[in-house]
Amino acid sequence: MHVLLTAPLMAFLISLASMPLIIKLSHRMGWYDDQDHRKIHTGEISRLGGLGFFSAYILTILVFTFVLERQFPLPDNWGFRFILVIIAGLLIFLFGVVDDLRNLHARNKIVIQLIAAFLVLAADFTFKRIAIPFFPDSLKFGLFRYPLTLIWIIGIINAVNMIDGSDGLAGGITSIAAISFGILFLTKENYQAAMGSFILAGAVWGFLVFNLPPAKLFMGDGGSQFLGFMVAVLPLIDQGSDHGESISLAHAMIILAIPISDTIAAVWRRLRDKKSVFSPDRSHLHHKLLNLGFSSRSLLAIIYSLQIALCVIAVPLTSHSQEVGVFLFLSAGLIVTLFFTVIHYTHKHVQKNKIRREEEE
Repeated sequence: MHVLLTAPLMAFLISLASMPLIIKLSHRMGWYDDQDHRKIHTGEISRLGGLGFFSAYILTILVFTFVLERQFPLPDNWGFRFILVIIAGLLIFLFGVVDDLRNLHARNKIVIQLIAAFLVLAADFTFKRIAIPFFPDSLKFGLFRYPLTLIWIIGIINAVNMIDGSDGLAGGITSIAAISFGILFLTKENYQAAMGSFILAGAVWGFLVFNLPPAKLFMGDGGSQFLGFMVAVLPLIDQGSDHGESISLAHAMIILAIPISDTIAAVWRRLRDKKSVFSPDRSHLHHKLLNLGFSSRSLLAIIYSLQIALCVIAVPLTSHSQEVGVFLFLSAGLIVTLFFTVIHYTHKHVQKNKIRREEEE
């Protein structure tokens, strides 16, 4: 369908055209990213790049949703559900920008994220069931789907926000994830959600032109939280009918396994050290790879390759039996676990040797 190509192209062009304007405005107003011991960049760089791809996404999705709806009529209540999600995304982005400019307390951010998540639940976009191996029928979550989806949305928003610590990283991961969601939605004949996924990828690509190392622009908390919100909500989008199904929890977990794993490791690390789970540090995956001597571009090549591999595993799951699907799911989990484990212990060994050499000197 030509609309599935023209829509992301429009988002890409709008996003791309907006970035120089944002850079110019930021320089004029002095809106730069703060530099501290956790940051790996130098120089004055704007952190409002998220404004460009957010605007491109919202404008394009509003235009093309009405275009596609003429070809594939949706249930009467779908428009209301769609508007609730747009409002929730707007809320996440706006308060993210406020955080970029004024540094909101973590508790305030969580409150906004909860409000946005409840709007999604009010729209009845949730994980509804999960397939069980060797059982003919899938297991419905029932009322448990609401707290499960709430935890998922809050978790993914913060996971993407946490991994946004190196040039091109969060944007690359989420755009690859969005493309994978789009392909999965096409197999389910959910064309509205597929278009939304591809539009998100197109909008982010316009930003990545300016964010790949060395970055000229950062997405900021407004951008990273909005991307986290979108890749959390996209798998939930259904059309309330036999066709146009949502994406399963297993698929979503595989596709977003990198930010999920990095966040689990960060929470465990902070609890172990008796620190707040919201306290920042320099022990995320990208920090460890940089400490091991990889350049920013090499880091992206490694993580992008892993992300693509996970998506290649996730996309064919729907075409296999439940047993094969479980095998692929466990294989993806094993790949990610081994990757993070190897990086962790290699980094730990290198740091110990470094400390030993410093003590000897």
